[in-house]
Amino acid sequence: AVVSTQSTGWKDKANQQENYRLMCEAANIHYLHTLESKAFAVLRQNVQLQFNKMVLGRKCGNFLSDHLLRRMFTRWMQGYRDKEVEKQQTEQAIWCWCVSLEHRTLRAWLSYTQHRKKQRKAYREALHDRRLYIIQTGLRRWMSSVTSAEEARSRAALRAVTQQTYRANELALKWGKHWYQLTKNRRVQQPVKSISRDSTKITVPISKPTKT
Repeated sequence: AVVSTQSTGWKDKANQQENYRLMCEAANIHYLHTLESKAFAVLRQNVQLQFNKMVLGRKCGNFLSDHLLRRMFTRWMQGYRDKEVEKQQTEQAIWCWCVSLEHRTLRAWLSYTQHRKKQRKAYREALHDRRLYIIQTGLRRWMSSVTSAEEARSRAALRAVTQQTYRANELALKWGKHWYQLTKNRRVQQPVKSISRDSTKITVPISKPTKT
């Protein structure tokens, strides 16, 4: 009875230990399943998180790309509009500058033509005055030369007449003395004879005045 009791107790303990072992194994298996479930859950969560991060990253990238694209497009449009406005303003400025340059050119050309007309008029007047001065000076010189020539001719003619008159007077005086001496001698030789006028006529040659 004691042996059976001990064997029965031993079997109970063995059964208890087996049950404990089984329970421990079941607990381990449950724990492992639980850890595995938690690990898979964490892994799934991490995968989902990574996927969400990837999706969010893609969305952020797309949003950033769209934002940058819209921003760059907005800036490009603003720059294009500014360029168009600047182009229009440049064209207007060039047109205004061309009109102003045309007006200034016309005014300068008109002033130049008026100045040239005044220069031509002044040149014609100066040329006319110069011609008149030359003609008047030439006439004065010609008149002076003519007057001088006439005076020279008159003086030469007067000098020639004076010389001829002086020579004629000298010749007449000489012939008069000769005639007087001749008649005196004849009176001494022939006091009775009369002297005819024809024999005592004295001719004095007078030369014509030479032209100068």
